[in-house]
Amino acid sequence: KEEVVNIFSAQLDIDAGKLRETLSNLWARWDMDGDGVITVEEMLKPKKGLLDFVLNARGLDKKSYGDPPKLNDTESFFAFWDEDGSGELEKEEVVRAIVKTYRLDFIDLGRVVAVRSVVDAVWDIFDQDKSGGVSRDEFTRRDGLGDSLAAQLNYLG
Repeated sequence: KEEVVNIFSAQLDIDAGKLRETLSNLWARWDMDGDGVITVEEMLKPKKGLLDFVLNARGLDKKSYGDPPKLNDTESFFAFWDEDGSGELEKEEVVRAIVKTYRLDFIDLGRVVAVRSVVDAVWDIFDQDKSGGVSRDEFTRRDGLGDSLAAQLNYLG
């Protein structure tokens, strides 16, 4: 269950505690064969799977984001993912943005964990004021967070 929470938290702005509680209460709804595991097929089952449940609860659908710009275009990437227009991205927003941009969608926990580890490893270098977020300048400047992540995650494509 914790893997499911980690995957969804990396992809969507959700309350992890509420998701844990929902999973505990409704696990059998998505574990359709009762084996204690939600398979990829059970997660992705149209209208009945966990993915549709979570997206519907968030008022989203699978096509709501379009094709985001790649990380090597730091200006466009930042603008696309700064959804609230605050001029800042928080760490979880950056992880979620990378996971969605490179379509590590819901089934590749190893790569999601790797992305989170890379972001964690370099975050404090760029969030020098410890505000919890990086500004457009901190992200987009030459050798900024965007360039650093693009270089370290170049295997994503």
